[in-house]
Amino acid sequence: MIMNNKIIVNILGCGTSAGVPSIISGWGSVDKNNPKNHRLRCVITMKTHDSHILVDCGPDLKQQLFEYSQNNNLDFDAIFLTHQHADHIHGIDELRWVCTRNNRDLKVYASKSIFDSIIKRFEYAFTPLPKGVDFYFKPVLQPIEIKDKIKINNSEFIVIEQHHGKIKSYGYRYKDFAYCTDVVDFDDTEFEKLKGVKTLIIDCLRIQEHKTHAHLEKVKYWVSKLNPDMAYLTHMDNTMDYEDLLNQLPDNIRPAYDGLEITV
Repeated sequence: MIMNNKIIVNILGCGTSAGVPSIISGWGSVDKNNPKNHRLRCVITMKTHDSHILVDCGPDLKQQLFEYSQNNNLDFDAIFLTHQHADHIHGIDELRWVCTRNNRDLKVYASKSIFDSIIKRFEYAFTPLPKGVDFYFKPVLQPIEIKDKIKINNSEFIVIEQHHGKIKSYGYRYKDFAYCTDVVDFDDTEFEKLKGVKTLIIDCLRIQEHKTHAHLEKVKYWVSKLNPDMAYLTHMDNTMDYEDLLNQLPDNIRPAYDGLEITV
């Protein structure tokens, strides 16, 4: 039983758009013998006392949901999308099996700009089943445009607008927890929404600066301003070795890894 003020977060993937290893550069400089360096594309789940949320649906979703379902059901109340890039939504067809398992359509929350982009690519997923058809031969998704807050049952999530290069991405906060992947900067008003978080999962692509993703020094600066109990790095590429990072990070910053479960 989850207490009203608690949330359980499962990290199903914390890798960059190429994953680790990547097709083009393999394992890079990470130790391939350390399972914590094996990274699928970014997906998490969030469970509160009365809601079950899937955040993003990237191209590794089949594997991720199969492994997750060994210890959890797939009765998601909603899907939250962070943005429209392929590594975060191109597993959308796998949601067919979530619809089938629960025998119902799925509610998907995103901004208008995200829906404008993905409905062009996946129009079939946003149309109802034909009249008289009683099985899910495709995913059926109900788009709901996000505002400043999202209420799922009695759980309220704060929406955080983020800069991600030429587009906006979105982070999500529930009480003392926040998830902010694919972000290179925040407006001051949006960064204020993160004040007081105790646990933060934050984008950190690599050591060097990047045009669309936060790098390590920027993340350290954000963490120094927010002072959470713990910040976990996500969306890491194959230069971000788990053990090497542990040796250079302060006590309240740790690299995430696939399969990590966090209770806040």
